[in-house]
Amino acid sequence: MIPAAANQFAFSIHAFLLTAFTLFQNVIYQCGNQKVSKISIAILSVVRLIAAVCFFLALSSHSRLWLISIFK
Repeated sequence: MIPAAANQFAFSIHAFLLTAFTLFQNVIYQCGNQKVSKISIAILSVVRLIAAVCFFLALSSHSRLWLISIFK
């Protein structure tokens, strides 16, 4: 197992809570006529595609540690 310090756990919990709070705000506040731009959707799609390719490569030939090092 990879050793981890207490501050690494604290940072991950902190990041999770802030992300959850931001998502909560996205749900409760009205957006009006605003929409996500096509460029943002395209960038997000490319990033998700790259992540999926790396994930399936890690399943077939590499270890999980390789996958973690790619997503750092």
